[in-house]
Amino acid sequence: MRFVSTRGGGEEEGIEEALRRGYARDGGLYVPKVIRKLEEGELEKLSRLEFRELCSEILCWFASDELSEDEVRDIVRSCFEGFSSDEIIPLTMLSGRGTGIDGSVLVAELFHGPSMSFKDFGQQVLCKLLNMFAQKKKNKISILVSTTGDTGPAAIMAARGLEALKVVVTYPHGQISRFQELQMTTEDAGNVFVYSFEGGGDDMDAPIKTLSTDALFQEQHGLAAVNSINIGRVIMQSVHYFWSYFRAVEKAKLPLGSAVDFALPCGALGNAAAGQRVESFAGVLP
Repeated sequence: MRFVSTRGGGEEEGIEEALRRGYARDGGLYVPKVIRKLEEGELEKLSRLEFRELCSEILCWFASDELSEDEVRDIVRSCFEGFSSDEIIPLTMLSGRGTGIDGSVLVAELFHGPSMSFKDFGQQVLCKLLNMFAQKKKNKISILVSTTGDTGPAAIMAARGLEALKVVVTYPHGQISRFQELQMTTEDAGNVFVYSFEGGGDDMDAPIKTLSTDALFQEQHGLAAVNSINIGRVIMQSVHYFWSYFRAVEKAKLPLGSAVDFALPCGALGNAAAGQRVESFAGVLP
């Protein structure tokens, strides 16, 4: 799989460069060059997979040119060992009787990861992939993160203790919850550095983009951005849409291929973009 910029410039990149750079060379965002469509019978095959198997299968769609199946499975296995639910994402019936005609409402519990945020799904895999690629080349990577609450703790808990990564997290002073602030500022891993700044939640986005799109500075300092702009997070967050869809049609006793509505809170639309990718692949989300 090759990745191109949303702005149409720059060069095609493989998965390693797309993850490491975050932003494309022309300042755009990376997207797959070709949108993969599921073949006949493939949706049913995916529906029978356990969560980790599903995650590995989807990651292989994008990374098989540069990673072996064993490498992908090892990475995925290590990412979900600390989740508090064996199902990884349980679906709970909120209303309805679980029949296809009663308008059942289900909640996908995306809070069983180490930071108790859905962003664990993207960050765990992304950071461990970056670490593996860096170790192969005997390089070091400095991850820059700006957070208004969820991204920072998720990135820290994904990258803490990884030999090839250093994590620098910034957050707006007084504008995140005390719980999330403590998640970050009480972390004692030697590769994690956390700083607060005066200003609004989005004020660090422009400086991070400036640094990340300065090719010379990025190469000299091994910079990588793991905020919602990174295609790795979009790819990995698409997994929980597939998984939640499969479990929803099971619980609602609907035939596979039925349309299911997803309702989600939106910030920078990274999570929504993951859902849109699933619709492009499978056509099962309205």
